Amino acid sequence: MGNSKLQGGDPSFKKWQYVTFSVSDLAYSLLYFWVVAFLTIYYTDVFKISAAVVSVMMLVVRVYDAVIDPFIGGLMDNNKSRMGRFRPWIIVGGVGMVVTTILMFWAHPDWSNTGKIVYMYLTYILCCTAMSIFYMAYGALGGTISANSMVRARANSFRFGFQGAGNLAIGYFVPALLAAFGAVSLARGYFLGVLLCGVIALPIILVTGLGTKEVVYPPEDAKPSYKDQFKALLTNKPMIVIALLFLLQGASFTFRMTASTYYFTYVAGDLSYFSVYSLLISILSIIGALSAPYVYKLFKDKAKALGVILIITALVLAGMRFLPAPGTLFFVLAALSGYSNGAIPALSYSMLPEAVDYTHFKDGLRTDAFMAAVGSFTFQCGMALSGAAVGFVLSAVGYVANAPQTDTVLGSISDMMTLVPSVLVAVMAVLMFFYPLNEKKHDEILVGLREKNLI
Repeated sequence: MGNSKLQGGDPSFKKWQYVTFSVSDLAYSLLYFWVVAFLTIYYTDVFKISAAVVSVMMLVVRVYDAVIDPFIGGLMDNNKSRMGRFRPWIIVGGVGMVVTTILMFWAHPDWSNTGKIVYMYLTYILCCTAMSIFYMAYGALGGTISANSMVRARANSFRFGFQGAGNLAIGYFVPALLAAFGAVSLARGYFLGVLLCGVIALPIILVTGLGTKEVVYPPEDAKPSYKDQFKALLTNKPMIVIALLFLLQGASFTFRMTASTYYFTYVAGDLSYFSVYSLLISILSIIGALSAPYVYKLFKDKAKALGVILIITALVLAGMRFLPAPGTLFFVLAALSGYSNGAIPALSYSMLPEAVDYTHFKDGLRTDAFMAAVGSFTFQCGMALSGAAVGFVLSAVGYVANAPQTDTVLGSISDMMTLVPSVLVAVMAVLMFFYPLNEKKHDEILVGLREKNLI
């Protein structure tokens, strides 16, 4: 095999298949961006719930969501249907994600405090569950569309390119939408924006659910138990490194995105700057995602390629703390940091099927969804801890919604958007030294799987 897979990939995998697989990350980002960037400030500033209550809720629900992920993943791996193992879950989870995200932003500020909290918990639980089902199935699907490593890298690069396009649309237009409705009803502006995104997202999800083919299957009689799956996980060094990578990735991303709306509202002094910020990081994230296979090709080692990107990103994020918005240099650095938003997930998610191949070869178990669920579990844990931390820090330093903030509050918001993610990204770079699968070793695994007639 050697370099042939780097040069040409898999000729049986057609160009249109990259689109049908990858386009659903556009749909996901149209909804997920609302949740990660706007939900906390929506709860505190529009729905009028205290930051401390929001933080507790996000921690509790995210931990619940993380805990159930591996068990849902196990069900997916053992699913047998004419549509394959994962596409039915993509459709069910995708439809649920659309409906519950819309409902989450339908709440009314004039409800009783108890009613608001109950509604917040209920809709957030349902939304997180649906999003996890969709994204676990989607992540697992990426390992079954081809056994070829370069195809997987390219497919994930297109996938996160589409995600960047969705982030660009939301990040650039939402502040304008909220400004237009702000004089009448900010709550109505949020609801109509999410509703529009849901209407656009639904048919896109169906394109992937109905139009993608699974070609990598486990043996016909394979039905691994949860005990076997967890046992295989504990001896899968690549997956352990990836799981820790996802934990830190979820934490760093959530700190940046959750703090960003507060940052531009209170530190920069104008939420409209968020549109410029989102435009820059989204454009660069698309470039980062699409160029990731070429960076991989340059190093012929995903861990090395990812490590270099992570080190540069950590330095850039630290620089943003000392060159604050609305200064020009802040936005220059923000644009550079945006590259990592596409390149990092494109490479890290293409490493996930390699860890699945590792267990498939070593233990004879094909656990695409279970391993995707482990990645989702750790990513969700990172999100839960960081999302809750933002609220707890704001509450601890004396944040008051819709009011001038103290220097302590402003400094804390700035740190959570820049320095804290910088440290987390630096630790991610260190992790790459421990990832054991390079190009040559993964080729050997694929050869072994073919010799055993497992692919």
